[in-house]
Amino acid sequence: MSTTATKSRNGTTGGAAGAMSARTQRIIGACGIGFVILAFVPFFVVPPGPPPDASGEAMVAFYSAHRSVLLLGGWVRSLGDPLSMVLLAGLVALMRRAEGEGGWLYLIFLMASLLSVALAEVLGAAAQLLYATTASSNPDVAKAISELVSLGFALYFLPLMAAWAAAGAVITRTAVLPAWLG
Repeated sequence: MSTTATKSRNGTTGGAAGAMSARTQRIIGACGIGFVILAFVPFFVVPPGPPPDASGEAMVAFYSAHRSVLLLGGWVRSLGDPLSMVLLAGLVALMRRAEGEGGWLYLIFLMASLLSVALAEVLGAAAQLLYATTASSNPDVAKAISELVSLGFALYFLPLMAAWAAAGAVITRTAVLPAWLG
C-alpha cells in the first residue's frame, strides 16, 4: 500500500494496492511470516551436514545418524509451501495493479518465483529421499545425490534473484509499498 493510499468504508485501500481489502493484505502478510518461519526452522534444528569433500561412507553415517531430525526438518519446511503460494499470489496481484496496463515486470517476478519454487520442491524431495534411504544405499549413490541437492540449491538462487530484482524495480518505481519497506 502506498503512503498516500486511503482506506474506504468497505475496508479496501486505494492507491497502488487497488481493491485489495485490508483483511486480504493481513492474510497475505500472515502467510508470508508463517512461510518464512517454517522455512527457517530446519536451519536451527538440523545439524550441519558433512563437508562437501567427505567420503560417501561419512555421508551415509551422518544421514543415518540424523535421519529423524532431517526428515522432520523437511516436513516442517514443506508445511510452509501452501503459505508461500498465498504470499506469491498476493505479491503478484499487488505488483500487477501497481504496474498498471502494459506492465510486464510482475510476469518476470511470477515466472522466476515459480521456477524457484519448483526447484526447491524437486530438490527438497530428493533430499528427503536421501535422508529416508541413506542407511540402505550405496555410499557413492548417497554422495552423488547429496552433491546434486547441494548444487541444485545453489542454482535455486538464480531465478530468485531475477524475481526480487523485478519486484524491487516495481516497488521503487511505483511506491507500491510504504516508504519504510521499499
